[in-house]
Amino acid sequence: MALLRVVGLEDADAIAAGYPHQLSGGQRQRALLAAALAGDPRLLVLDEPTSALDPLAQQSLLQLIGRVQQERGLALLLITHDVQLAAQVAQRMVVMYAGETVESAPTQELLAAPAHPYTQALLRCALIGPVRDGRRGDEALATIPGRVPPPEAWGGACRFAARCGKAMPRCRQAHPVLTELAPARWVRCFLHADAEDTRG
Repeated sequence: MALLRVVGLEDADAIAAGYPHQLSGGQRQRALLAAALAGDPRLLVLDEPTSALDPLAQQSLLQLIGRVQQERGLALLLITHDVQLAAQVAQRMVVMYAGETVESAPTQELLAAPAHPYTQALLRCALIGPVRDGRRGDEALATIPGRVPPPEAWGGACRFAARCGKAMPRCRQAHPVLTELAPARWVRCFLHADAEDTRG
């Protein structure tokens, strides 16, 4: 009961006695957070924690998670398709495409200068990150043409090549490795293949 109160559910007895369908989306998320805290973890994994919540409930939950993280000294791993949410919460971002990391960097560095064409496209779709050509706000949201390839089509080429406006012949013939651009900055793209340190 105490943990239900920690996550802001004051009527803990009624919540504990209730069924999930009797709770609002925000109450269910808070109850799940309380359950996750019951084992006194050092790492909290949050998989799409704000999905299906209205913006006010999302903001309230994020504030609660931030407070609990600070009070308990937790590390957080946030898994999300919401780039704006990740930008708001994460200290470091790892961008994945078709089952593999394509870019990894401290959040502010990644937002200011995305290195991978997929990351650049994601930020254009979300209208965050660097301003392109001085335009912002009234422009239509960008889209990324094509589809993510299924696993059986990944092969030995760049998995983003078919959707990439910067693709070169090499991209369709070989699979790029993660390349260290700078300390704590990694990218998987032949556009940056001349960097000194690489890993497969």
